[in-house]
Amino acid sequence: TTLGEHRYEAELRKAYEMPQMTQPHIAMSEEGVRFAIAGKTETEAKIWLAEVEQRDNNLDQPSEFIHELTVTSPITSLSYSHDGHLLATTHEDDTAYLWNTQTGKVIRPLNYTVPSPPRGNRKQQIIFSADDSRVAMVDTSAAYLWKTDTGELLNTFTLINEEGTNI
Repeated sequence: TTLGEHRYEAELRKAYEMPQMTQPHIAMSEEGVRFAIAGKTETEAKIWLAEVEQRDNNLDQPSEFIHELTVTSPITSLSYSHDGHLLATTHEDDTAYLWNTQTGKVIRPLNYTVPSPPRGNRKQQIIFSADDSRVAMVDTSAAYLWKTDTGELLNTFTLINEEGTNI
């Protein structure tokens, strides 16, 4: 998370009277009117989805969040599809999901197997292809590619050499 994202996350928490959270992550849709905030409160991991009329230097507030979702494991990354109708998330427990941003429901899990040996301090990033037909995730030991419409894992690219060292 960049310094700008931290500041924006703090503005959002204040504007929407959100609870204090750790591990915050923010995603904005391409047109800048949909946003998601994920983080861990004292008791649970959550994702908040909202829409604003427009985004500029003054934060426009929706009357309320469209969805407040409780998840089983804290978010490590999240990304909107280009049309803003899907949200992809990765989680600390090595799970990944596609969400419908209109309903707030999981469309499908994105299944994958973490390569062995286990990785150390990992970071994950997830992103959609330009046409939203694929979702890619990378962490410190592999890259994964799925079909968006079916969740089929198309390929896993291991980023560890024969000695077990990250490439």
